[in-house]
Amino acid sequence: MRLLFLFSVSFAAYVSPVLASWSATYPDSLRATKDSCAVLPCTFTFPNSVSVTNGIVAIWFKEADKEPIIVFHSNSPETADARFRGRAELLGDPLERNCTLVLRHLTKEDSGQYSFRFEVVKANSWTEKKQLQLTITDSPDSPTIAVPGDLREGVPVTFTCSSPYVCPYDHSSLRWFGYDPETSRVSGTVQLDTTAAVSKQTLQTTLTWEYHQQKLACEASVGTQKARGEVTLHVGHAPKGLHVTLQPPSQNIRVGDAVSLICNVRSSYPEPTAFRWFKDGSACGTEEVKTIRSASLKDYGRYHCEAENSLGSGVAEGVPLPIFAAMLSVSPSSSIREGEPVTLTCEVPGEDQQEIHYSWFKNNIWFKEGLARILTFQEVTVGDTGYYTCKVQNDKGSETSSAVSLTVFYPPRSPSLALFQETQRGQQGIVHCTVDSNPQSTLSLFRDQRLLATTSSHSAPNQRITIVATRNSLKLEIQKITPEDEGEYQCVATNKYGNATASSFFRSQTARVVASPSGKLVEGQRVTLTCVTTEGSEEDTTYTWYKNAKWLEQGQKDSLVLSAVVREDAGTFHCVAENKKGSHLSPPIALRVL
Repeated sequence: MRLLFLFSVSFAAYVSPVLASWSATYPDSLRATKDSCAVLPCTFTFPNSVSVTNGIVAIWFKEADKEPIIVFHSNSPETADARFRGRAELLGDPLERNCTLVLRHLTKEDSGQYSFRFEVVKANSWTEKKQLQLTITDSPDSPTIAVPGDLREGVPVTFTCSSPYVCPYDHSSLRWFGYDPETSRVSGTVQLDTTAAVSKQTLQTTLTWEYHQQKLACEASVGTQKARGEVTLHVGHAPKGLHVTLQPPSQNIRVGDAVSLICNVRSSYPEPTAFRWFKDGSACGTEEVKTIRSASLKDYGRYHCEAENSLGSGVAEGVPLPIFAAMLSVSPSSSIREGEPVTLTCEVPGEDQQEIHYSWFKNNIWFKEGLARILTFQEVTVGDTGYYTCKVQNDKGSETSSAVSLTVFYPPRSPSLALFQETQRGQQGIVHCTVDSNPQSTLSLFRDQRLLATTSSHSAPNQRITIVATRNSLKLEIQKITPEDEGEYQCVATNKYGNATASSFFRSQTARVVASPSGKLVEGQRVTLTCVTTEGSEEDTTYTWYKNAKWLEQGQKDSLVLSAVVREDAGTFHCVAENKKGSHLSPPIALRVL
C-alpha cells in the first residue's frame, strides 16, 4: 500500500509526452540517515513519436561527471557496481515514464551526486545533466516547525512539522510534544514528487494563555534514530493570573506606616500598558504599585487591581488591607445612667481575618483578657466610672487603643449637713451642705422652711451671711450669731435624676441683752437689763457688763438694774456670760434716755 501511495504521488508530477521533449526530472537534493533507505523520485519524458516497442532501459549513475559508477541498470543488473547490487531497486515502471529509485541499507559512502539516463531501444537515449545531491548522515536532522505569524489565545491555529526523511521500508514518523491532545487534531502527509521528498505532520489546536513562552516540539524518528525540533510560543493574550500582594508582607500595618500594594501579573503578551486600582469598588489609582506613605484608618478596605494591554484586560481578586489599630467605642453612650446596660467594643479593622487576643484596662490597670472583643456591663454602677483602654495582640505585635471615659450618672445620695459654731470672740456659725451626685446637684438651704441660699443664686438674706458655693457644696458663713439664727436647717439636693434631703437643728451658742420695759426711756424711769444665753442660767456663771465697750461691772447676777435713769445712762450695753462650757458674748443694744 505504501508503494502504491508513493507512486500515485510521483505521478502527480508527470507531464504528457505529447507535449514533452527529452528530459528527466528529480529533486535537487535529498537527505537520509545511515542504515535507513532513500527514495529518489524521478520521471522522464520523450516525444510521443518515439516508439517504445522494444522497451526502455533505465540507468542510474553516481558521480557521472567524474568516474561514473553504475548504481542501477535495468537491462544488465550485473553491470551495477558491487556496492549497490541488491540495495538499489527501481520502484517505477519505465514504460510509465517513472524512474523512481530506492536505495536500502545506506552508508555514509552513499553520499554524492546521482543522475539518470534512459535508452529507448532501437531509437534514442537521454542522459540528464542535472544531478541529485544525496546526503547521508549518522543521525537525522531536527525537523522544522512552521509557525503562523500571529498567535492569539482562543484563535484556532495550524502548525506544520516537516522532515526530509522518507523511507517506505523503515519505520519513520513525526510526533508532537507540548500540546493538549483533547483539544487538538493531528494529521500526517508525505510529499514525494520530483520537487522534494518530505514527511509532514500538522497540528491543529487552539492555544490558551498558559502556552505563552512554552515549548512546542516535534520529534522525527528514523529507524532507531531520533531528532527533535522546537519553537517557543508567543501567544497573544490579555493580562492573566493577576493577584495583589502587600509590601511589607509579614508585619502589622499601623497608622502612620508606609505600605505598598503590588499588582502582580502572571502573564501578559504584549506587556500591560495600563493599571487601575480600586478600593471597595471605587477607583483609587493608576499605577502598577500603589504606595501609601502614611497609612490611616480610612485606608482600610478591600483592594483589587486591573491590568490592560491591546488585547484586553485582567482583574485580580480583592485583598484586604488591614490597618492594625485598636478602636474602642462605647454603646449606647459613654455617659450612662446608673443601673443601665453599657457595652465597650474593641475593634481592629479586618479582625475577622486574623486571630486577635484582647486585654482590658481601667485607669491603666489590667483587669481582663481573652478572645472577646466586647466588654458588657449589664447594670453599670458608679464604681465602673473611669478611663478604659484595650490592647490587641496578634502573632506580629500589639497595639493599644486611646482611652475612653465612661461616666455613670446617678441621683443625689443623702446630703451631708454640717452645722457648727465658733464660740470664741467673733461668734461665727457655719452651715455646710455637701452631696454626692453626677451630674452635679443644685443645693438649696432652708431655715424653718424659709429659703436662705442656693448654689444657683449667691444673694444673701442679710449682710451677716456669706454664701460659698462650689460643685455639690453650699456653705453659709454666719457672722455675729444671734438667737434668731437658731432653727431647723434643711438641705435639698436636686439633679435631673432625682433629689434628696437632709435636716438638722442649729442651736446658737450666744447671749443677748433684754431691756425691760424698753430700750427707750424717759429720765427717772427704772430699767432692767438681763443677759440671756441660749443655754439658760447655770450655776457658776459669771456675767460681765460693758457700757460703750468699757467694763462696767462683773458678778453672778444676770441682770443690771438702773433704778432711775438719767441722760448720762444712755449708751450701748452688752454682756459676756462665762462658765465652764464657754463664753457667750451678746451683741450690743442701745439704751436711749429722753
